[in-house]
Amino acid sequence: MVSGNTNTADIDDFTTPTYTSILSTDITVPKNGFLMIVGSSSSGDDATLVGTGRLALRLRLDDTPAWEESAANLFNFISGQAAGDDEVEGLTATVPVTKGAHTVHIDVREEAAGSYIYARSLSVLFVPKGTAPPIPVAKALKGSQGDQNQ
Repeated sequence: MVSGNTNTADIDDFTTPTYTSILSTDITVPKNGFLMIVGSSSSGDDATLVGTGRLALRLRLDDTPAWEESAANLFNFISGQAAGDDEVEGLTATVPVTKGAHTVHIDVREEAAGSYIYARSLSVLFVPKGTAPPIPVAKALKGSQGDQNQ
């Protein structure tokens, strides 16, 4: 079972300091298992805003981030980048999931002056067996891993 979404509409003057979903996809899984999530975002400094852009990105399953804040992916942009001088950030996670309907998101938040977000893509694959740590995952994993091999 697979689900995905892509959006190529630009987000100009992104300055939101709290995590905001910029893309999501819904998936209904038939039983407990795991989701393999692959996302990407193409972003750059917003040259129309004074200062440098810095985006924090994360994946989220329903209301739970895939990893703790200390492990967020960061884009640091060069101030005054020309239009089209974007960077692509890849995001991946394998997470345990329960039977039923779920929504997977790519979230971003601005940590500096502002960014320009171009295209983003999200793909989710359900597998019934495997292992993955419970979410949110810390940067350095501690403790036991979740296991749903029933």
